[in-house]
Amino acid sequence: MDTASIKQLKDTLSTLGREELTGLLIRMVKFKKENKELLTFLLFEAGDLDAYVYEISLEIKDEFENYRLKTAYYKRKGCRRILRMLKKYIKYAADKEVEVRLLLAYVSMVAESKTFITTDRVIQKIAFRQLILAEKSIVKLHEDLQYEYKLELEELMKRIPQTL
Repeated sequence: MDTASIKQLKDTLSTLGREELTGLLIRMVKFKKENKELLTFLLFEAGDLDAYVYEISLEIKDEFENYRLKTAYYKRKGCRRILRMLKKYIKYAADKEVEVRLLLAYVSMVAESKTFITTDRVIQKIAFRQLILAEKSIVKLHEDLQYEYKLELEELMKRIPQTL
């Protein structure tokens, strides 16, 4: 089965009625959890990105608390799991500022948790790579925002041991 192009889908969707479109959306949402999460974001959370970032930051903080007393293996696994979840939320927002804020929040939580950052070189590398990604995204923001986020980035760079 060949997949239709975006243009073909857009043209076809524009010809459908309201009930047909709603039915297709509901069917698509039932098919995959990620589709449901994206539609939830678009309908309810896209209007207030500050609250969205705050909510995600709290979720990240709770996840880090779950992995605090585990072995090194589970800490690494937890960091990667949290990062996968974070990347998914960043993809939903599709906004560079949200990406920068969430990546910096992730790295600051890793840096705050001394048990994560001081004991494990793998976690240090993960955090450092996220700082590099944040730095690349900062360049694409407005100049005023760039200045603010660069200051925060430099502070986090000092807190992350760079034994790479």
